[in-house]
Amino acid sequence: MDYLRDTMQMVKIALLIMCLAASAALLTVVARLSRRRSGSSRAESRNLHPLVERLEESGYFRYVAVGELEQVRRRIQLERNVYIEGVERYFAADAESLCEDGVLDFLGEAAPFLSWQGVHVPVRHEPVNLIERNPRSGAVAPSRQKRPVIDDEIPNGAGGNFIRPIVGDCAEDGDHYTVTIGNVSQVIWNSSMTDVQCWEAGHCHTILILNKLLENVGSEERAYGLLGGNDGGIVFLTPEQYRILREAPELDECDRPWEAYKVEGTRGI
Repeated sequence: MDYLRDTMQMVKIALLIMCLAASAALLTVVARLSRRRSGSSRAESRNLHPLVERLEESGYFRYVAVGELEQVRRRIQLERNVYIEGVERYFAADAESLCEDGVLDFLGEAAPFLSWQGVHVPVRHEPVNLIERNPRSGAVAPSRQKRPVIDDEIPNGAGGNFIRPIVGDCAEDGDHYTVTIGNVSQVIWNSSMTDVQCWEAGHCHTILILNKLLENVGSEERAYGLLGGNDGGIVFLTPEQYRILREAPELDECDRPWEAYKVEGTRGI
């Protein structure tokens, strides 16, 4: 009987230890989840209002359509994004598309902003070859959307003299891709670059072209990069606005603009 009683006591102690260990593990998990939720809540509740105020003082919203400023300010806070479409400063810039003979396509997209700065690009708008479905009726029909296309044959008009020539030279032998706009010529990539460097150069060297064009007309605006790769973008800012966004504690590092640089090829080195 004493042996049985001692055995039962030992079992009770072992069970108690197991319960305590399980409780400690559960508390650790709960604590970790709590910290994650707390961090997520802080990110979601981050107030961009002070940043928006600083940007407004710098002239960041000067291109917003008349009467839409308050709506744009609300959307920035709601979407947690200072580069929303209504600000008219941000343009998607897929690095892969840029290095695949896409710089002039980007130039067409950015033509309205460049025109405000005095860089007049000859652009026509052609229908997009897409089929759209009506979400209510289900009927399909050709899209009414149009896309801007660079057309160097458009004559000068009331909008001012267009910058010429505009040429994208993508060598058939894959040796290089060079873009010439007016008196600005830039090698986008060449055969000395790896595939990764070509994407990097497509993004960076497009920005370098834009900045030369803006500098030539005396604009204070400059182009800066955002993110990279297929998620790349280009945003136009004054140096003061760039500083504000670079130093903004309200933004994550991935949301800060960066300055472009010349990319050198390393293939064969």
